[in-house]
Amino acid sequence: MDTKQRISDLETILSEYITQNTLAQRRFEAESKQFREEMLAFREAIQRDTQALKDEMRAFKDEMQDFKDEMQDFKDEMRAFKDEMNAFKDRVELNIKENNKQWGALANKLGTIVEDLIFPASRPVIESVFGVTLQHLSMRVVRRKENLREEFDVVAYSEKQIFLIEVKSSPRFDYLSDFVDRKINIFRQLFPEYASLTLVPIFASISVPDDFVQAATNRRVFVMAYREWEYMDILNAKELLSQF
Repeated sequence: MDTKQRISDLETILSEYITQNTLAQRRFEAESKQFREEMLAFREAIQRDTQALKDEMRAFKDEMQDFKDEMQDFKDEMRAFKDEMNAFKDRVELNIKENNKQWGALANKLGTIVEDLIFPASRPVIESVFGVTLQHLSMRVVRRKENLREEFDVVAYSEKQIFLIEVKSSPRFDYLSDFVDRKINIFRQLFPEYASLTLVPIFASISVPDDFVQAATNRRVFVMAYREWEYMDILNAKELLSQF
């Protein structure tokens, strides 16, 4: 092969190489452009999604703040309601005490302390404090035996105990002495059928001072009266229950 032919072949090869290289470069540029466009689109999508997530998080945060504010308002309302209920309870308790005082004063004035206050409270107080079930409860019990006669304000008995209640509108020490030294003995004489039962003496009134309660305790007599004008109770049960 001569020199011209070789030169011609080299030019042909070089021309094809240049053509192929040009085409490859164009494809690379096109693919690079497409990749850049895809990456730009991906970046923009990520930015949109991130912004949307931020917006959702901000909206959620705002909703949580609103919920927190509503809960605080609810707590404030509940606190105010609780304060109102406590105030109402205090007013009710005060009214109960005042009503009990007025009722007690009226009962004393009318002389119906036994019927109106002591007798209705006797059963629940005795059964609660002494842990018994009363089988009988009577008011103003009168009994005569030969020349002996006496009236007892309230008499009640359970299976093993008999409760003798002396009721006075005003507690006085001489009333207590008369009850212990005379009336209990007369009761034993007039009611021999109860000799096998343990006699539980109770002195009852509307309100009883502390020194009277102490005196009754010393003589082993229970005292029933209003406790702080709230409810009828045995005021010295703790001191005497173990002795009966």
